[in-house]
Amino acid sequence: MTNQVGGLTGALAEWRALLGDRRVSDEVDAAVRYGANAIGATRRIPAALRPGTREEVQELVRVAARWRVPLYPVSTGRNWGYGAANPVVDGCVVVDLSGMDRVVEFDRELGLVTVEPGVTQGGLAEFLEREGLPFLVPVHGGGPGCSLLGNAMERGYGITPHADHFGALTTLEAVLPDGSMYHGALASLGGGLVDRAFKWGVGPYLDGIFSQGGYGIVTRATFALAPVPEHLEVFFFTVPAEEGLERAVLAVREVQRRLPGLVGSTNLMNARRMLSMVAPYPSDRVPAGQTMPRELVASLAGGLQIGAWTGLGAIYGTRRTAAAARGAVKEALRGVASRSVFLSSTEASWASRVAGWLPEALRPREARYVGLLQGALQILGGRPSNVALRLAYWRGGRLPEGNTPLDPARDGCGILWYAPLVPLLPDRVRTYVGGVEATCLEHGIEPLITLTSLSDRCFDSTVPVLYDPADAAMADRARACYRALFEGGRAEGFVPYRAGIDSMGWYTGSGGPSWALAARIKRAVDPHGIIAPGRYVPTEVAGGGGEGGGT
Repeated sequence: MTNQVGGLTGALAEWRALLGDRRVSDEVDAAVRYGANAIGATRRIPAALRPGTREEVQELVRVAARWRVPLYPVSTGRNWGYGAANPVVDGCVVVDLSGMDRVVEFDRELGLVTVEPGVTQGGLAEFLEREGLPFLVPVHGGGPGCSLLGNAMERGYGITPHADHFGALTTLEAVLPDGSMYHGALASLGGGLVDRAFKWGVGPYLDGIFSQGGYGIVTRATFALAPVPEHLEVFFFTVPAEEGLERAVLAVREVQRRLPGLVGSTNLMNARRMLSMVAPYPSDRVPAGQTMPRELVASLAGGLQIGAWTGLGAIYGTRRTAAAARGAVKEALRGVASRSVFLSSTEASWASRVAGWLPEALRPREARYVGLLQGALQILGGRPSNVALRLAYWRGGRLPEGNTPLDPARDGCGILWYAPLVPLLPDRVRTYVGGVEATCLEHGIEPLITLTSLSDRCFDSTVPVLYDPADAAMADRARACYRALFEGGRAEGFVPYRAGIDSMGWYTGSGGPSWALAARIKRAVDPHGIIAPGRYVPTEVAGGGGEGGGT
Protein backbone atom coordinates (compact mmCIF):
# COMPACT_ATOMS: atom_id res chain seq x y z
CA MET A 1 0.00 0.00 0.00
CA THR A 2 1.20 3.52 -0.80
CA ASN A 3 2.71 5.44 2.10
CA GLN A 4 -0.02 7.78 3.44
CA VAL A 5 2.09 10.97 3.42
CA GLY A 6 3.67 10.19 0.08
CA GLY A 7 0.29 9.20 -1.33
CA LEU A 8 -1.27 12.48 -0.28
CA THR A 9 1.64 14.47 -1.76
CA GLY A 10 1.33 12.71 -5.09
CA ALA A 11 -2.46 12.98 -5.13
CA LEU A 12 -2.37 16.70 -4.31
CA ALA A 13 -0.06 17.37 -7.22
CA GLU A 14 -2.48 15.64 -9.60
CA TRP A 15 -5.54 17.31 -8.07
CA ARG A 16 -3.95 20.75 -8.44
CA ALA A 17 -3.24 20.01 -12.08
CA LEU A 18 -6.87 18.94 -12.50
CA LEU A 19 -8.68 21.63 -10.50
CA GLY A 20 -6.19 24.47 -10.15
CA ASP A 21 -4.72 25.76 -6.90
CA ARG A 22 -7.77 27.81 -5.89
CA ARG A 23 -10.00 24.74 -5.74
CA VAL A 24 -7.60 22.67 -3.62
CA SER A 25 -7.15 23.45 0.08
CA ASP A 26 -4.18 22.39 2.15
CA GLU A 27 -4.60 21.10 5.72
CA VAL A 28 -4.63 24.55 7.35
CA ASP A 29 -7.22 25.98 4.97
CA ALA A 30 -9.29 22.78 5.07
CA ALA A 31 -9.48 22.95 8.87
CA VAL A 32 -10.76 26.52 8.72
CA ARG A 33 -13.28 25.89 5.94
CA TYR A 34 -14.61 22.49 7.02
CA GLY A 35 -13.56 21.72 10.58
CA ALA A 36 -16.18 23.76 12.45
CA ASN A 37 -19.13 21.82 13.82
CA ALA A 38 -21.74 22.06 16.57
CA ILE A 39 -21.10 18.68 18.24
CA GLY A 40 -17.59 19.24 19.62
CA ALA A 41 -15.95 16.80 17.21
CA THR A 42 -12.35 17.09 16.03
CA ARG A 43 -11.08 15.55 12.81
CA ARG A 44 -7.82 15.84 10.92
CA ILE A 45 -8.70 16.93 7.38
CA PRO A 46 -5.49 16.86 5.31
CA ALA A 47 -6.95 18.63 2.27
CA ALA A 48 -10.18 19.59 0.52
CA LEU A 49 -11.24 19.59 -3.13
CA ARG A 50 -13.95 21.63 -4.86
CA PRO A 51 -14.92 20.08 -8.21
CA GLY A 52 -17.35 21.75 -10.57
CA THR A 53 -18.47 18.88 -12.81
CA ARG A 54 -19.11 15.17 -12.55
CA GLU A 55 -16.21 14.58 -14.95
CA GLU A 56 -13.91 16.29 -12.46
CA VAL A 57 -15.36 14.14 -9.69
CA GLN A 58 -14.63 11.02 -11.74
CA GLU A 59 -11.04 12.05 -12.34
CA LEU A 60 -10.31 13.11 -8.75
CA VAL A 61 -11.68 9.76 -7.56
CA ARG A 62 -9.37 7.94 -9.98
CA VAL A 63 -6.46 9.93 -8.54
CA ALA A 64 -7.52 9.00 -5.01
CA ALA A 65 -7.75 5.34 -5.99
CA ARG A 66 -4.26 5.37 -7.51
CA TRP A 67 -2.69 6.96 -4.43
CA ARG A 68 -4.96 5.20 -1.87
CA VAL A 69 -6.17 8.48 -0.33
CA PRO A 70 -9.65 8.33 1.28
CA LEU A 71 -12.26 10.91 0.31
CA TYR A 72 -15.27 12.28 2.17
CA PRO A 73 -17.96 13.92 -0.02
CA VAL A 74 -20.24 16.67 1.33
CA SER A 75 -22.97 18.52 -0.52
CA THR A 76 -22.96 21.82 1.37
CA GLY A 77 -21.57 20.61 4.72
CA ARG A 78 -24.58 21.82 6.73
CA ASN A 79 -25.29 18.56 8.52
CA TRP A 80 -25.58 20.49 11.79
CA GLY A 81 -26.01 18.46 14.94
CA TYR A 82 -24.48 15.39 13.26
CA GLY A 83 -20.97 16.60 12.39
CA ALA A 84 -21.36 19.24 9.65
CA ALA A 85 -18.65 18.70 6.99
CA ASN A 86 -16.35 16.58 9.16
CA PRO A 87 -15.53 13.01 8.07
CA VAL A 88 -16.32 9.93 10.12
CA VAL A 89 -12.63 9.13 10.55
CA ASP A 90 -9.38 11.10 10.51
CA GLY A 91 -7.30 11.52 7.37
CA CYS A 92 -10.06 11.90 4.74
CA VAL A 93 -9.85 14.56 2.06
CA VAL A 94 -13.14 16.48 1.93
CA VAL A 95 -14.78 16.67 -1.51
CA ASP A 96 -16.97 19.78 -1.41
CA LEU A 97 -19.72 19.45 -4.04
CA SER A 98 -21.41 22.79 -3.31
CA GLY A 99 -20.04 24.28 -6.54
CA MET A 100 -22.05 21.75 -8.52
CA ASP A 101 -25.26 23.72 -8.17
CA ARG A 102 -27.14 23.36 -11.44
CA VAL A 103 -30.79 22.47 -11.88
CA VAL A 104 -30.04 20.06 -14.70
CA GLU A 105 -33.55 19.43 -15.96
CA PHE A 106 -37.17 20.12 -15.06
CA ASP A 107 -40.13 18.22 -16.49
CA ARG A 108 -43.07 20.61 -16.16
CA GLU A 109 -45.70 18.00 -16.98
CA LEU A 110 -44.49 15.32 -14.57
CA GLY A 111 -43.10 17.60 -11.87
CA LEU A 112 -39.65 15.97 -11.96
CA VAL A 113 -36.55 18.01 -11.19
CA THR A 114 -32.96 16.77 -11.64
CA VAL A 115 -30.37 18.57 -9.54
CA GLU A 116 -26.70 18.49 -8.64
CA PRO A 117 -25.55 18.19 -5.00
CA GLY A 118 -24.97 21.91 -4.52
CA VAL A 119 -28.58 22.87 -5.27
CA THR A 120 -29.98 24.16 -1.99
CA GLN A 121 -33.54 24.42 -0.75
CA GLY A 122 -33.34 28.15 -1.30
CA GLY A 123 -31.80 27.72 -4.74
CA LEU A 124 -34.59 25.41 -5.91
CA ALA A 125 -37.22 27.76 -4.47
CA GLU A 126 -35.71 30.66 -6.44
CA PHE A 127 -35.63 28.54 -9.61
CA LEU A 128 -39.29 27.54 -9.28
CA GLU A 129 -40.35 31.13 -8.63
CA ARG A 130 -38.24 32.51 -11.47
CA GLU A 131 -39.63 29.97 -13.95
CA GLY A 132 -43.21 30.29 -12.69
CA LEU A 133 -43.42 26.60 -11.79
CA PRO A 134 -46.25 25.73 -9.35
CA PHE A 135 -44.46 23.09 -7.25
CA LEU A 136 -43.36 22.79 -3.63
CA VAL A 137 -39.75 22.43 -2.49
CA PRO A 138 -39.44 19.38 -0.16
CA VAL A 139 -38.14 21.55 2.67
CA HIS A 140 -36.93 20.79 6.18
CA GLY A 141 -35.98 23.02 9.10
CA GLY A 142 -32.28 23.38 8.26
CA GLY A 143 -32.74 26.63 6.39
CA PRO A 144 -32.39 27.87 2.79
CA GLY A 145 -28.66 27.04 2.48
CA CYS A 146 -28.98 23.26 2.96
CA SER A 147 -28.53 20.85 0.07
CA LEU A 148 -31.64 19.17 -1.28
CA LEU A 149 -29.70 16.07 -2.29
CA GLY A 150 -27.58 15.90 0.87
CA ASN A 151 -30.64 15.85 3.11
CA ALA A 152 -32.26 13.14 1.03
CA MET A 153 -29.09 11.02 1.19
CA GLU A 154 -29.36 11.20 5.00
CA ARG A 155 -33.05 10.18 4.69
CA GLY A 156 -34.14 13.48 6.10
CA TYR A 157 -37.78 14.47 6.15
CA GLY A 158 -40.07 17.47 6.47
CA ILE A 159 -43.78 18.10 6.91
CA THR A 160 -44.81 18.96 3.34
CA PRO A 161 -46.81 16.40 1.28
CA HIS A 162 -43.59 14.64 0.19
CA ALA A 163 -42.33 14.41 3.76
CA ASP A 164 -39.90 11.52 3.12
CA HIS A 165 -37.18 13.18 1.08
CA PHE A 166 -35.41 10.01 0.01
CA GLY A 167 -38.86 8.63 -0.83
CA ALA A 168 -39.32 11.60 -3.18
CA LEU A 169 -35.99 10.84 -4.88
CA THR A 170 -36.75 8.74 -7.95
CA THR A 171 -33.29 8.06 -9.40
CA LEU A 172 -29.65 9.06 -9.04
CA GLU A 173 -26.23 8.79 -10.62
CA ALA A 174 -23.01 8.27 -8.70
CA VAL A 175 -19.26 8.03 -9.23
CA LEU A 176 -18.02 4.68 -7.91
CA PRO A 177 -14.70 4.20 -6.04
CA ASP A 178 -12.87 3.33 -9.26
CA GLY A 179 -14.12 6.44 -11.05
CA SER A 180 -16.75 4.68 -13.16
CA MET A 181 -20.38 5.84 -13.24
CA TYR A 182 -23.45 4.20 -11.74
CA HIS A 183 -26.88 4.67 -13.36
CA GLY A 184 -30.15 2.91 -12.64
CA ALA A 185 -31.09 -0.17 -14.64
CA LEU A 186 -33.95 1.50 -16.50
CA ALA A 187 -31.66 4.28 -17.71
CA SER A 188 -29.06 1.72 -18.81
CA LEU A 189 -31.78 -0.04 -20.83
CA GLY A 190 -32.70 3.16 -22.64
CA GLY A 191 -35.59 4.19 -20.38
CA GLY A 192 -34.25 7.54 -19.22
CA LEU A 193 -37.63 9.17 -18.67
CA VAL A 194 -39.24 6.20 -16.92
CA ASP A 195 -36.09 5.91 -14.81
CA ARG A 196 -36.82 9.42 -13.54
CA ALA A 197 -40.56 8.80 -13.23
CA PHE A 198 -40.48 5.40 -11.44
CA LYS A 199 -38.46 5.00 -8.28
CA TRP A 200 -37.91 1.25 -8.04
CA GLY A 201 -36.50 0.46 -11.48
CA VAL A 202 -36.04 -3.21 -12.34
CA GLY A 203 -33.87 -5.83 -10.66
CA PRO A 204 -32.14 -5.31 -7.29
CA TYR A 205 -32.83 -1.84 -5.89
CA LEU A 206 -29.30 -0.42 -5.78
CA ASP A 207 -29.99 3.31 -5.48
CA GLY A 208 -30.64 2.70 -1.80
CA ILE A 209 -27.05 1.76 -0.94
CA PHE A 210 -25.95 5.33 -1.66
CA SER A 211 -28.30 6.60 1.04
CA GLN A 212 -26.50 6.55 4.41
CA GLY A 213 -23.69 4.62 2.80
CA GLY A 214 -20.17 5.31 1.53
CA TYR A 215 -20.36 3.41 -1.74
CA GLY A 216 -19.92 6.29 -4.18
CA ILE A 217 -20.27 10.03 -4.69
CA VAL A 218 -23.74 11.01 -5.87
CA THR A 219 -23.44 13.71 -8.54
CA ARG A 220 -27.09 14.25 -9.47
CA ALA A 221 -30.53 13.01 -8.54
CA THR A 222 -34.14 13.42 -9.63
CA PHE A 223 -36.96 14.36 -7.27
CA ALA A 224 -40.72 14.20 -7.71
CA LEU A 225 -42.16 17.50 -6.48
CA ALA A 226 -45.63 17.98 -5.05
CA PRO A 227 -47.75 20.56 -6.88
CA VAL A 228 -48.76 23.77 -5.15
CA PRO A 229 -52.26 23.05 -3.84
CA GLU A 230 -55.26 25.23 -4.54
CA HIS A 231 -55.63 25.73 -0.80
CA LEU A 232 -53.20 25.44 2.12
CA GLU A 233 -53.93 26.07 5.75
CA VAL A 234 -51.95 25.45 8.89
CA PHE A 235 -53.54 24.25 12.10
CA PHE A 236 -52.35 24.52 15.68
CA PHE A 237 -53.96 22.84 18.65
CA THR A 238 -53.27 22.89 22.38
CA VAL A 239 -53.27 19.85 24.68
CA PRO A 240 -53.65 21.57 28.07
CA ALA A 241 -52.40 18.88 30.46
CA GLU A 242 -49.70 16.21 30.32
CA GLU A 243 -52.36 13.56 30.88
CA GLY A 244 -53.78 14.36 27.45
CA LEU A 245 -50.74 13.09 25.54
CA GLU A 246 -52.11 9.59 24.94
CA ARG A 247 -55.37 10.92 23.51
CA ALA A 248 -53.42 13.36 21.34
CA VAL A 249 -51.39 10.46 19.94
CA LEU A 250 -54.60 8.63 19.05
CA ALA A 251 -55.98 11.78 17.41
CA VAL A 252 -52.84 12.20 15.29
CA ARG A 253 -53.01 8.55 14.26
CA GLU A 254 -56.67 8.94 13.28
CA VAL A 255 -55.95 12.06 11.21
CA GLN A 256 -53.03 10.38 9.42
CA ARG A 257 -55.10 7.27 8.75
CA ARG A 258 -58.27 9.02 7.59
CA LEU A 259 -56.74 11.86 5.57
CA PRO A 260 -53.70 10.55 3.66
CA GLY A 261 -52.62 13.03 1.01
CA LEU A 262 -54.74 15.81 2.51
CA VAL A 263 -52.93 16.26 5.81
CA GLY A 264 -49.14 16.17 5.85
CA SER A 265 -47.09 15.07 8.83
CA THR A 266 -48.30 16.35 12.20
CA ASN A 267 -45.96 17.60 14.93
CA LEU A 268 -46.52 17.30 18.67
CA MET A 269 -44.19 19.54 20.72
CA ASN A 270 -43.88 19.67 24.50
CA ALA A 271 -44.03 22.94 26.42
CA ARG A 272 -40.25 23.35 26.71
CA ARG A 273 -39.86 22.86 22.97
CA MET A 274 -42.47 25.53 22.30
CA LEU A 275 -40.80 27.91 24.73
CA SER A 276 -37.55 27.49 22.82
CA MET A 277 -39.31 28.83 19.73
CA VAL A 278 -41.09 31.86 21.18
CA ALA A 279 -39.11 33.03 24.22
CA PRO A 280 -35.45 33.56 25.17
CA TYR A 281 -33.88 31.16 27.65
CA PRO A 282 -34.43 32.48 31.21
CA SER A 283 -30.78 32.10 32.26
CA ASP A 284 -31.18 34.51 35.18
CA ARG A 285 -33.82 32.24 36.72
CA VAL A 286 -32.07 28.88 36.31
CA PRO A 287 -29.21 27.84 38.63
CA ALA A 288 -25.96 26.87 36.89
CA GLY A 289 -25.87 23.24 35.81
CA GLN A 290 -29.64 22.81 36.20
CA THR A 291 -32.74 23.01 34.03
CA MET A 292 -35.85 25.14 34.26
CA PRO A 293 -37.89 24.00 37.29
CA ARG A 294 -41.32 22.65 36.41
CA GLU A 295 -42.91 25.60 38.19
CA LEU A 296 -40.99 28.02 35.98
CA VAL A 297 -41.95 26.11 32.84
CA ALA A 298 -45.59 26.20 33.90
CA SER A 299 -45.40 29.93 34.64
CA LEU A 300 -43.74 30.85 31.34
CA ALA A 301 -45.99 28.54 29.33
CA GLY A 302 -49.12 29.82 31.04
CA GLY A 303 -48.21 33.42 30.31
CA LEU A 304 -47.87 32.55 26.62
CA GLN A 305 -50.94 30.28 26.49
CA ILE A 306 -48.77 27.24 25.77
CA GLY A 307 -50.19 23.90 26.86
CA ALA A 308 -48.40 20.74 27.90
CA TRP A 309 -48.30 19.77 24.22
CA THR A 310 -48.85 21.76 21.04
CA GLY A 311 -49.83 20.22 17.73
CA LEU A 312 -48.95 21.60 14.29
CA GLY A 313 -50.02 20.34 10.89
CA ALA A 314 -51.30 21.43 7.49
CA ILE A 315 -54.12 20.64 5.12
CA TYR A 316 -53.47 20.56 1.35
CA GLY A 317 -56.11 20.34 -1.36
CA THR A 318 -58.91 22.16 -3.08
CA ARG A 319 -61.04 24.49 -1.02
CA ARG A 320 -63.80 21.89 -0.96
CA THR A 321 -61.57 18.99 0.13
CA ALA A 322 -59.77 21.23 2.62
CA ALA A 323 -63.08 22.18 4.21
CA ALA A 324 -64.00 18.51 4.57
CA ALA A 325 -60.55 17.69 5.97
CA ARG A 326 -60.79 20.58 8.44
CA GLY A 327 -64.02 19.11 9.76
CA ALA A 328 -62.43 15.68 10.15
CA VAL A 329 -59.41 17.14 11.99
CA LYS A 330 -61.69 19.07 14.34
CA GLU A 331 -63.69 15.91 15.00
CA ALA A 332 -60.51 13.96 15.82
CA LEU A 333 -59.38 16.72 18.21
CA ARG A 334 -62.71 16.94 20.04
CA GLY A 335 -62.11 16.22 23.71
CA VAL A 336 -58.33 16.34 23.15
CA ALA A 337 -57.52 19.97 22.41
CA SER A 338 -58.56 22.90 24.56
CA ARG A 339 -57.99 25.20 21.61
CA SER A 340 -57.49 24.73 17.88
CA VAL A 341 -56.69 27.38 15.28
CA PHE A 342 -56.90 26.97 11.51
CA LEU A 343 -55.29 29.70 9.38
CA SER A 344 -54.78 30.05 5.65
CA SER A 345 -51.79 31.96 4.34
CA THR A 346 -54.05 34.96 3.66
CA GLU A 347 -55.36 34.95 7.23
CA ALA A 348 -51.85 34.67 8.67
CA SER A 349 -50.76 37.70 6.64
CA TRP A 350 -53.75 39.64 7.95
CA ALA A 351 -52.88 38.66 11.54
CA SER A 352 -49.33 39.86 10.99
CA ARG A 353 -50.48 43.25 9.74
CA VAL A 354 -52.89 43.73 12.62
CA ALA A 355 -50.22 42.80 15.18
CA GLY A 356 -47.84 45.28 13.60
CA TRP A 357 -50.31 48.14 13.96
CA LEU A 358 -51.01 47.59 17.64
CA PRO A 359 -48.84 49.07 20.40
CA GLU A 360 -47.00 46.45 22.44
CA ALA A 361 -49.25 46.88 25.50
CA LEU A 362 -52.39 46.22 23.46
CA ARG A 363 -51.21 43.27 21.40
CA PRO A 364 -53.07 40.07 22.16
CA ARG A 365 -50.97 37.21 23.44
CA GLU A 366 -51.61 35.35 20.19
CA ALA A 367 -49.57 38.06 18.42
CA ARG A 368 -46.43 36.48 19.88
CA TYR A 369 -47.08 33.54 17.56
CA VAL A 370 -47.37 35.56 14.35
CA GLY A 371 -43.71 35.05 13.42
CA LEU A 372 -43.99 31.37 14.27
CA LEU A 373 -47.17 31.08 12.23
CA GLN A 374 -45.65 32.73 9.20
CA GLY A 375 -42.47 30.66 9.47
CA ALA A 376 -44.55 27.49 9.75
CA LEU A 377 -46.63 28.48 6.75
CA GLN A 378 -43.45 29.08 4.77
CA ILE A 379 -42.11 25.60 5.51
CA LEU A 380 -45.49 23.90 5.10
CA GLY A 381 -45.89 25.79 1.83
CA GLY A 382 -42.60 24.47 0.49
CA ARG A 383 -40.57 27.65 1.04
CA PRO A 384 -37.33 27.42 3.06
CA SER A 385 -37.25 29.30 6.36
CA ASN A 386 -34.87 29.82 9.28
CA VAL A 387 -37.69 29.61 11.82
CA ALA A 388 -36.59 26.19 13.09
CA LEU A 389 -32.82 26.74 12.71
CA ARG A 390 -32.83 29.50 15.34
CA LEU A 391 -33.40 26.79 17.94
CA ALA A 392 -29.66 25.97 17.80
CA TYR A 393 -28.89 29.37 19.38
CA TRP A 394 -31.18 29.00 22.42
CA ARG A 395 -28.45 27.88 24.87
CA GLY A 396 -25.29 29.12 23.16
CA GLY A 397 -23.86 30.72 20.05
CA ARG A 398 -24.07 34.21 18.60
CA LEU A 399 -26.90 35.14 16.26
CA PRO A 400 -25.35 36.96 13.29
CA GLU A 401 -26.39 40.50 12.52
CA GLY A 402 -28.30 41.70 9.51
CA ASN A 403 -28.89 39.32 6.62
CA THR A 404 -25.91 37.07 7.36
CA PRO A 405 -27.09 33.46 6.92
CA LEU A 406 -27.39 31.40 10.08
CA ASP A 407 -24.61 28.86 10.56
CA PRO A 408 -24.67 27.10 13.96
CA ALA A 409 -21.20 25.62 13.42
CA ARG A 410 -19.62 28.97 12.58
CA ASP A 411 -21.58 30.82 15.26
CA GLY A 412 -20.45 28.71 18.22
CA CYS A 413 -23.65 26.77 18.90
CA GLY A 414 -23.77 23.37 20.56
CA ILE A 415 -26.36 20.86 19.36
CA LEU A 416 -26.51 17.07 19.23
CA TRP A 417 -29.57 15.67 17.47
CA TYR A 418 -31.17 12.58 19.01
CA ALA A 419 -33.79 11.36 16.51
CA PRO A 420 -35.31 7.98 17.43
CA LEU A 421 -38.25 6.22 15.80
CA VAL A 422 -41.23 5.63 18.10
CA PRO A 423 -44.26 3.43 17.32
CA LEU A 424 -47.44 5.46 17.09
CA LEU A 425 -48.93 3.74 20.14
CA PRO A 426 -49.98 5.76 23.21
CA ASP A 427 -48.29 3.54 25.81
CA ARG A 428 -45.04 3.41 23.84
CA VAL A 429 -45.04 7.17 23.36
CA ARG A 430 -45.60 7.70 27.08
CA THR A 431 -42.69 5.38 27.91
CA TYR A 432 -40.48 7.20 25.44
CA VAL A 433 -41.36 10.69 26.67
CA GLY A 434 -40.86 9.70 30.30
CA GLY A 435 -37.45 8.23 29.53
CA VAL A 436 -36.25 11.29 27.59
CA GLU A 437 -37.42 13.69 30.27
CA ALA A 438 -35.79 11.72 33.08
CA THR A 439 -32.49 11.32 31.22
CA CYS A 440 -32.24 14.96 30.14
CA LEU A 441 -33.14 16.36 33.56
CA GLU A 442 -30.64 14.04 35.23
CA HIS A 443 -27.88 15.52 33.05
CA GLY A 444 -28.97 19.14 33.36
CA ILE A 445 -30.21 19.32 29.75
CA GLU A 446 -33.58 20.79 28.80
CA PRO A 447 -35.83 18.00 27.39
CA LEU A 448 -37.11 19.60 24.18
CA ILE A 449 -39.29 16.95 22.52
CA THR A 450 -40.96 16.92 19.11
CA LEU A 451 -42.89 13.96 17.72
CA THR A 452 -43.44 13.98 13.93
CA SER A 453 -45.80 11.49 12.32
CA LEU A 454 -44.04 9.78 9.43
CA SER A 455 -47.17 7.67 8.85
CA ASP A 456 -50.11 6.42 10.90
CA ARG A 457 -47.73 3.80 12.32
CA CYS A 458 -44.60 5.64 13.38
CA PHE A 459 -43.30 8.88 14.83
CA ASP A 460 -39.82 10.21 14.43
CA SER A 461 -38.90 12.22 17.47
CA THR A 462 -36.30 14.96 17.41
CA VAL A 463 -34.63 15.96 20.66
CA PRO A 464 -31.98 18.68 20.32
CA VAL A 465 -29.41 18.26 23.08
CA LEU A 466 -28.50 21.94 23.34
CA TYR A 467 -25.43 23.23 25.15
CA ASP A 468 -22.97 26.10 25.22
CA PRO A 469 -19.58 24.93 23.85
CA ALA A 470 -17.90 27.67 25.91
CA ASP A 471 -19.08 25.90 29.08
CA ALA A 472 -16.88 22.79 29.29
CA ALA A 473 -18.93 21.21 32.09
CA MET A 474 -22.15 21.70 30.16
CA ALA A 475 -20.57 20.25 27.00
CA ASP A 476 -19.54 17.15 28.95
CA ARG A 477 -23.05 16.78 30.37
CA ALA A 478 -24.52 17.12 26.89
CA ARG A 479 -22.34 14.35 25.47
CA ALA A 480 -23.09 12.08 28.43
CA CYS A 481 -26.80 12.84 28.05
CA TYR A 482 -26.70 12.00 24.34
CA ARG A 483 -25.10 8.61 25.01
CA ALA A 484 -27.57 7.90 27.82
CA LEU A 485 -30.50 8.77 25.56
CA PHE A 486 -29.20 6.40 22.90
CA GLU A 487 -28.64 3.50 25.31
CA GLY A 488 -31.85 4.05 27.27
CA GLY A 489 -33.93 4.36 24.11
CA ARG A 490 -32.33 1.32 22.54
CA ALA A 491 -33.18 -0.74 25.62
CA GLU A 492 -36.85 0.18 25.04
CA GLY A 493 -36.72 -0.35 21.27
CA PHE A 494 -36.52 3.33 20.28
CA VAL A 495 -33.64 3.50 17.79
CA PRO A 496 -32.58 6.64 15.86
CA TYR A 497 -32.98 6.62 12.10
CA ARG A 498 -29.78 8.58 11.64
CA ALA A 499 -26.32 8.76 13.23
CA GLY A 500 -23.78 11.50 13.79
CA ILE A 501 -20.07 11.17 13.16
CA ASP A 502 -19.17 10.49 16.79
CA SER A 503 -22.00 7.99 17.31
CA MET A 504 -21.86 6.02 14.06
CA GLY A 505 -19.76 3.31 15.69
CA TRP A 506 -22.51 2.70 18.26
CA TYR A 507 -24.64 1.39 15.41
CA THR A 508 -22.15 -0.40 13.21
CA GLY A 509 -20.41 -2.01 16.16
CA SER A 510 -23.61 -3.64 17.37
CA GLY A 511 -23.24 -6.63 15.03
CA GLY A 512 -26.04 -8.26 13.10
CA PRO A 513 -26.54 -9.48 9.53
CA SER A 514 -27.41 -6.04 8.15
CA TRP A 515 -24.05 -4.50 9.12
CA ALA A 516 -22.21 -7.63 8.02
CA LEU A 517 -23.79 -7.44 4.56
CA ALA A 518 -23.07 -3.71 4.36
CA ALA A 519 -19.41 -4.48 5.08
CA ARG A 520 -19.29 -7.22 2.43
CA ILE A 521 -20.73 -4.88 -0.20
CA LYS A 522 -18.23 -2.20 0.84
CA ARG A 523 -15.31 -4.59 0.43
CA ALA A 524 -16.60 -5.61 -2.99
CA VAL A 525 -17.08 -2.13 -4.46
CA ASP A 526 -14.46 -0.22 -2.46
CA PRO A 527 -11.71 -2.64 -1.35
CA HIS A 528 -9.28 0.17 -0.49
CA GLY A 529 -11.77 2.29 1.48
CA ILE A 530 -11.59 5.28 -0.85
CA ILE A 531 -15.11 6.70 -0.36
CA ALA A 532 -16.20 7.83 3.14
CA PRO A 533 -14.54 5.12 5.25
CA GLY A 534 -16.48 4.33 8.40
CA ARG A 535 -19.71 5.83 7.12
CA TYR A 536 -22.40 3.38 8.27
CA VAL A 537 -19.89 0.55 7.82
CA PRO A 538 -17.58 -0.77 10.58
CA THR A 539 -14.27 1.09 10.28
CA GLU A 540 -12.13 -2.04 10.51
CA VAL A 541 -13.51 -3.27 7.19
CA ALA A 542 -13.91 0.12 5.54
CA GLY A 543 -10.25 0.97 5.09
CA GLY A 544 -10.32 3.89 7.52
CA GLY A 545 -8.82 4.49 10.94
CA GLY A 546 -10.11 5.86 14.19
CA GLU A 547 -13.64 6.39 15.42
CA GLY A 548 -15.96 9.14 14.65
CA GLY A 549 -18.94 10.79 11.35
CA GLY A 550 -20.49 13.33 8.87
CA THR A 551 -22.10 13.92 5.55
